[in-house]
Amino acid sequence: MSAKLPAASRAALIAFLLVAIGSCIGGHLRFLIGVPLTVAGLVAACVAARRAREPRTERPRDAVYVLLSVMAAVGVAAPSPEGSIWYEILYRAHPAIGLVTIGILAAGPVRWRRRAVWTTVSTAVLLAALAPLAVPNPRIDVWNWMQTCGRALLHGVHPYTVQAPAVMAGAWDFGSTPTVMPYMPLVIVAAAPWIAVLGDCRFELAVCLPITIVLLRAAGRRLRVDHWLIDAVTLAWVLHPRATIMVIKSYQEPLLVVVLALFVYLASRDEDGYGQSIAFFLLPALKQYVVAPVLIYAAMRRRRPWAIVIGAAVAAATIVPFVVWNARATIDGMLYLMRAPIGFRADSDSLAALAAEVLDIHSGRALGVAAQLVAGAAAWALLRRQALGGLLLASALSLLASFLLATQAFVNYYYFAGALLLCASLVLARQEPRPA
Repeated sequence: MSAKLPAASRAALIAFLLVAIGSCIGGHLRFLIGVPLTVAGLVAACVAARRAREPRTERPRDAVYVLLSVMAAVGVAAPSPEGSIWYEILYRAHPAIGLVTIGILAAGPVRWRRRAVWTTVSTAVLLAALAPLAVPNPRIDVWNWMQTCGRALLHGVHPYTVQAPAVMAGAWDFGSTPTVMPYMPLVIVAAAPWIAVLGDCRFELAVCLPITIVLLRAAGRRLRVDHWLIDAVTLAWVLHPRATIMVIKSYQEPLLVVVLALFVYLASRDEDGYGQSIAFFLLPALKQYVVAPVLIYAAMRRRRPWAIVIGAAVAAATIVPFVVWNARATIDGMLYLMRAPIGFRADSDSLAALAAEVLDIHSGRALGVAAQLVAGAAAWALLRRQALGGLLLASALSLLASFLLATQAFVNYYYFAGALLLCASLVLARQEPRPA
């Protein structure tokens, strides 16, 4: 078995690891280590884009093992999830088990590598599944809004016309307190059944992790990717230091990631199919910041243009019923984060926040938007002939540029951008079928 990786795939995987590590380092180390590592991830993604356009070459795996180990170590030292003692123990044990698995991935036989990887996957899935029970009442407005609006929808009340209680109780003031749900309708529709049956929308997010793993591994097999890389990608994803926090705090990015994984799986079967087009267009229907990626996707399409129309129509269908029900409330909610007088977040994981801290320069919201569009256009021009791998890389580059220059950017944003890089790593390692 070769101890090397395709150069473009390796660079994308390293980019993911750097972004994951950097975006998970906060506190007084955020600007000293965290943001510089995230910027290094953006640079590595640019290297991946350049190598994707070059003849296929291979590079050693050593850097992957080192960064995987660093990421696991960051997980061991991560801030407490504020749950029960038994959950704290499991929370620390998971990345510790991951460190052992990384050693087996590097030097162990295939049989033990598979066992170790699936053991680490199992502890990650268990952590996610138990999160709503271990932390039943997280003090964060995201979860409160999701629960309040989901219950409203179940009772036939328009979710954008209700007001969630202020769980922060004035502890933090970021310039604006939401007066309407600031998320897309589809996330409420997706969460409502889980709230009805289990009482907590976070169980839906917990289920996203195993589904994502199954889809990515299935896509890797269809793309004829080396089994080592499939295991490495799996391990990299389940060892993300803040993956469990996504569930605890009810961030919706795990839902975006599972839809992205579905897109990659469907595209691995048919890159011009209608199913993968619908999946990709559902991304902006889940989170407002996915703008440039869908423009890049539309610009890269060469065949079956009706797939774009159908994908856009399905995404629109998740919004139109709410607009018909109450147009003003729905539009106010979806556009709240774009129009509200939200203050500059000095605690952001971004170069904009670093500039504010060091130089006292406060950029506006338009800078992040412009960065996404400009970076997206440049990435499209560079990668437009690289099909699926180019789309994923260009999407990641556009979002990373946007987040690094935004007035607000946090680990959950980079969680999705990192998923794009991880999927790109898988796709860029694809092997062409042998001629008959």
